Amino acid sequence: MNRLVMLAFSLVAARLDCGGERPAPGATQGGAASDAQAPEPRFVAVSAGATSTCGLTDRGQGYCWGSDSAGQLGRGSARGRGATGPSSRVPVAVRGPAFTAITVGQDHACALSRDGVAYCWGSNEQGALGTGQRATINPVPTPVASKARFQSIDAGTTRTCAVTLQGTVYCWGRFSVPSGDPAGKSASVPTPVAGSIRFRSVSVGLVHACGIGADSGVYCWGLNHFGELGRGPPNASLPNQSPGSPTLTAPVVSVGVSATGSCAVTADGIAYCWGRNMFGELGNGTSTEQYTANPVPSRVVGAQRWQQVSTGGGYTCGVTVQGVAHCWGLNAPDVLLLGSDSAPDRCVGPPPRPCSAKPIPVAGGLRFSQISAGGSHTCGVTSDGHIFCWGTNDYGELGTGSTEPAVNPARVVFGPAPAPTPKERSLGRTQRRTPTCPHCGHPKTETMPTNACLHFYECSACRAVLRPKPGDCCVFCSYGSSRCPPRQTERS
Repeated sequence: MNRLVMLAFSLVAARLDCGGERPAPGATQGGAASDAQAPEPRFVAVSAGATSTCGLTDRGQGYCWGSDSAGQLGRGSARGRGATGPSSRVPVAVRGPAFTAITVGQDHACALSRDGVAYCWGSNEQGALGTGQRATINPVPTPVASKARFQSIDAGTTRTCAVTLQGTVYCWGRFSVPSGDPAGKSASVPTPVAGSIRFRSVSVGLVHACGIGADSGVYCWGLNHFGELGRGPPNASLPNQSPGSPTLTAPVVSVGVSATGSCAVTADGIAYCWGRNMFGELGNGTSTEQYTANPVPSRVVGAQRWQQVSTGGGYTCGVTVQGVAHCWGLNAPDVLLLGSDSAPDRCVGPPPRPCSAKPIPVAGGLRFSQISAGGSHTCGVTSDGHIFCWGTNDYGELGTGSTEPAVNPARVVFGPAPAPTPKERSLGRTQRRTPTCPHCGHPKTETMPTNACLHFYECSACRAVLRPKPGDCCVFCSYGSSRCPPRQTERS
């Protein structure tokens, strides 16, 4: 997933108050709004994760909303008060210092302070928080266990990577250290990625990562199931110049990766994507079978000139130099990913699903400065500093004050948080289930949410990426050891 949200240090520093942690404008220490009439903050960045979202204001204050089952909203305190909650349908203030960057993964989030210290909070599965601690959940933003100072950071599914001021990439969490497994093994503290390449930024997916080098080239490493490294087999445990074809001749200014693909924008405004193209997420006007590899970068069709792209779960979004947002890829009725109810194509199934193999404008006529595609929802910052979101909203991840999904962009609202509904009180409850891979027969017991749908699952044995069978909304429904709970059945 492309969760890199880096800001110019001068922009934020010019607006920061002196001192450490402080209450956010319009919010109490508990994170709820203290005055419904208080002016709304001006946002400069947003990051959409799996079921939560975080944004950053021009004063360096972080806000998060959506699921808080693992403390990923960052509203806990050192004394344990208000540590976690089921979810929040409106933004709550993140505890901690002023930040210059913020990024959201699956169940965790990280940020950079103005002096380059990396802070993380939420789920510590596989060491994703980088603190070296054994705690599985930490709702308090906590510095990672490293003396390094960072210039950019990105949170993947259960891994985080950051680039130091000297250009070295450090990673922590799952798949962070090269090993006999091409994807790497886990690291509980920041660990440098080997090699002599110096980077400016990095973007982290499920089992691969890509970064922009100091020479403005793209370098990728990790597993290479679908050509997501920008070249044919094999996998790569260390960063390699990628893509290997001569397609990307201009300097690269933006890169984003998802679970199964990668995209980049060159200095002349051309967007290229490579990897899996099941739903037209490469934007080249075509779609392919689920396991077809597309290792050669293909240009995103159309006359647009792009400033940024962001890759999500089976779809991609981008912002043009004029600030117009477009999306392409999957637009299934139960997902509503593209910010428009228009989906001119039918992509492969079974069953065939509505999609768009080329960019279509996001509805609403808004102008965006930045966009972030998550697991099944998308958010963007407009030129006047507001955040709009669309897509699924089971946990309040759209920040609109409700849990209703949105086909078109809906504005994130501020104010007192509504009382939790019975549905929201149950959010975050989980059960244990054992999905069995249909490709290699490997079973593995996993934690399953009881009221949300998991659209992708990677087999830890053969690395196949599973999707639900026709009629199912969740991989646990299709391959799990027992029947689906009510929420999955309802979504199916």
